[in-house]
Amino acid sequence: MNKFKHFLGIDVSKEYFDAVLILNGAKEKPIHNQFANDSKGVKTLNQWLKKQGATNQQTLVCLEHTGMY
Repeated sequence: MNKFKHFLGIDVSKEYFDAVLILNGAKEKPIHNQFANDSKGVKTLNQWLKKQGATNQQTLVCLEHTGMY
């Protein structure tokens, strides 16, 4: 049994990161948002996830390997 209900994919760039959230496995209704790639952006991401109902315990987060900048 899968313990994750929600899935968050993050694409990182130098100035911003894009987040795509799939709630309750609804792949046909992804939710996209973009955040500044700094500590304020991470805080804003956390607030956005809370508003969407995506808790830490139920959300699988995947990031790309960005390599060296």
